Amino acid sequence: MTKRARSVGALHGGGLGAAVQRVRLVPAPAPARVRARVPARVPARVPARVPARGPARVTARVPALVLLLGLGGFDAIGLGCTRRVALSVELVTPEAPDPFVGVNVVRLSAYTGGLLSVVGEGRWDQGPIAFDVDADPAVSHLVVEGVSMTGETLASGVAGPLDMLREPPVSPLRVYFSKIDVLSRARERGDVAKGRRAIALADGRVLFAGGTDDDGCEVLTTEILQASFPRLAPGPVLPSGRAEDFELVATGDGASVAVVGGVRRPDCARSVRTDEVLALDLENDAVSVGMAAGRASAPGVAVSALADRSILLAGGDLGVSTSSAVMELRLDDFQLLRRGFLDQPRAYAAVVPLDSERIAFFGGRSRAGEPSSAIKRVSVFATRGGSVLDGSLELVEGVVRPRVLLSEAGSVFVGGGFTRAGAQSRELSMAVMKRDFEAEAGDVTRILPLPEGLVVGSMIGLGDGRVLLLPAAPEASGADLVGDGTSGASGASGTNGTNGTNGTNSAEERARPLWLLDPLRKSASAVEADVQSGALGVGDLEVDASSLAGARLSAGLVVLRDGDGHFFTFNPGPSAVIGFAAQHGDLSAAAPPGGGIFPRRPRAWRQTERGLEGVVDNVSGSLVPDEYAMITALPIGDFDLRLKLRWTGQAKAAVLVAVDESQFEYVVLHGTTQIDRAPSRIPRAPLECNAATTRSLAEPGEHTVIVSRSGSVVTVDVDADGRRELTCDTGRSSAGRLGLAAVTGTVAFDQLELRRR
Repeated sequence: MTKRARSVGALHGGGLGAAVQRVRLVPAPAPARVRARVPARVPARVPARVPARGPARVTARVPALVLLLGLGGFDAIGLGCTRRVALSVELVTPEAPDPFVGVNVVRLSAYTGGLLSVVGEGRWDQGPIAFDVDADPAVSHLVVEGVSMTGETLASGVAGPLDMLREPPVSPLRVYFSKIDVLSRARERGDVAKGRRAIALADGRVLFAGGTDDDGCEVLTTEILQASFPRLAPGPVLPSGRAEDFELVATGDGASVAVVGGVRRPDCARSVRTDEVLALDLENDAVSVGMAAGRASAPGVAVSALADRSILLAGGDLGVSTSSAVMELRLDDFQLLRRGFLDQPRAYAAVVPLDSERIAFFGGRSRAGEPSSAIKRVSVFATRGGSVLDGSLELVEGVVRPRVLLSEAGSVFVGGGFTRAGAQSRELSMAVMKRDFEAEAGDVTRILPLPEGLVVGSMIGLGDGRVLLLPAAPEASGADLVGDGTSGASGASGTNGTNGTNGTNSAEERARPLWLLDPLRKSASAVEADVQSGALGVGDLEVDASSLAGARLSAGLVVLRDGDGHFFTFNPGPSAVIGFAAQHGDLSAAAPPGGGIFPRRPRAWRQTERGLEGVVDNVSGSLVPDEYAMITALPIGDFDLRLKLRWTGQAKAAVLVAVDESQFEYVVLHGTTQIDRAPSRIPRAPLECNAATTRSLAEPGEHTVIVSRSGSVVTVDVDADGRRELTCDTGRSSAGRLGLAAVTGTVAFDQLELRRR
């Protein structure tokens, strides 16, 4: 049984509903039949072929590209035969800028369980690139990189996740290929919709909804960007539109999106606040309408997703006696499940679901029209009990309508908003909410000051430890937000960290760029692009970043949309998908920026000339790692991790294994090497460990350590001499991410080598 590569692909060449442009590809020749019992890794030779022609919109300056990757023979599960898959990879390029400028060769790599393996490279302008490689059918992602003469990666694209055994991808496999860390203009076009909102879906797609057209009439259509951008498809049609300060909230099971708050404009001019809650059933392309008993129309109401098909609405300006109320609404039948109360009235607060049972509230104001009532205290609401947990965590200052974002390491970015004096807050902080405690025990750390004059619209996590910050529209003035909240609210929504702002601005006010925040390096910089007349521009189109709304796709690409229907992308690079450990061994300051290191608390980590350094100021007797940084974005199973470790004095380092939410195993490296599990309150069977009699890691200096995992068994090789000094059966064999930790004192890590077993 064989499979022939498909010969026809499709691209959207215009707006929604436009005719699909067909791209004719020369079909891959059918490979020879493979007899039974072909090894899983078989060298696959792809013959030379005529280059495929690019899409109609591709010019000679920005060529389309077809790379050919042959995946070796393997047993296709459930098909009763062995087959060989010939897969072609097509690079889809943006309209501008040209991603091939400065590129010397194109490199294709396969990511397989923690290991990124180069399978071939060559010139893209001299015909298809053929590869003679061993193909591992367990590959989950394909990574394409454009490499300069000096070895710098200038452009990239990622395809995945893939399941070559059960669901081989249809050929050609399209990969969006664009420049790294700059704004690119996509070829796709959507409807005119100013004030659109965006939200990332659980399956890796992005939904755009709401807004008004050029005449101020509400837009009823929605758009869905597929995970394999640039595929753009229409979403459900809304029975009524939504504008200004509305929210899009995806339910915890990923099946529904709720549209809450904001105003309707049924006659295109008059704005009417509405209690209607729209529930978009994305599985069945249907929309239901329900009411939220006055809560949804409250100015400044906080909205959060819960674990099932329900949402939580809390606070808002409904009067002092009722504004602290909380209601949980089930979207399937719009049933009110339960009520609760916050510790104090809150309006224009930011909200983050910490887990399935706890919602954290940041900032807000307790009295309408009184700037001095801006709130510092962070409250954690227990959804199961319907009450606020005890705790005393506070922000650096009281703020109204801050922006929040849950980081990859589980802590919360808090930035922007307006102070009690009505001034713009320039604080960017990170709040650590310890998930292994019932209350919100933790602290707030200042990261860096935000650029002067920047009003934060929303924050988008890039997946590599960095944050893309979208500015708010200019009408979002501090006086309005800390005052009565009746004006300026339309440009500063997005408390869940995924929605952008789509304000309209005059020509002389079009100079607001995107900002790229790197907490590990303590830096904030404007996103690079072609600059024209002091405005952010791509090609011949000027872009005001405050008119953009967007979210990150599962492939790491951030997709942004302006009110005129233009789509833009920001590519943080491959580490946004696969993490640091799969790409670079160098953890020092010389490593490429944006390398995929996710610190839980940035103040405790820095990159020095000698490696990634972690510091724990308060030395205690506890061995549980409290300061850690993740180094892989995707979970891996069995592995060998080799690293260099340094410490001084009585410092202790650790390696986190199989990190899944708040659970992980950890290996303490200093003195008597030890393996344990965190958090300690999780019920578990005792660890079964065998330790060899050998020298422990007691001497300060540099050591090479190998930590390995096979199933539920974790082993440690001290000083990489081939002897396993410690072996433990943890009782857990699930895959997870990896992390480095400082337990006490100052420790440094460098030269990581990660291999899948």
